[in-house]
Amino acid sequence: MPDFDVSICLPQLKTLRNIVERMKTLSNYITIAANQNGEMALKVDTDMVNVTTHFKDLSTPTWSNEGVSASQQPTQDRDPSELAEVKVDIRKFSQFLSGQQVNPTKVVCSEYSND
Repeated sequence: MPDFDVSICLPQLKTLRNIVERMKTLSNYITIAANQNGEMALKVDTDMVNVTTHFKDLSTPTWSNEGVSASQQPTQDRDPSELAEVKVDIRKFSQFLSGQQVNPTKVVCSEYSND
């Protein structure tokens, strides 16, 4: 399993879908920011307005490093309150949220920075 900067369980997909549908009218891109303290934010920025929806107390899964070589072990400790951000096409994200016909009990979002 790759060494993610952040892994967090998403809130209910129905709630996310409703928020993203409203944000979709404002911008073509959405920023998903999350940290290991269980905090997540959905952000849309335009010339006229900045809209952010915050979620807190989300669960954060832990991953086992069993069977991972020493060269693939995490090399840095990340501050749990530090936000990792990813900017995605809001229409594609909306399609993902709408395409979930089965209502899963958990959906995990893992963000990895390659900078």
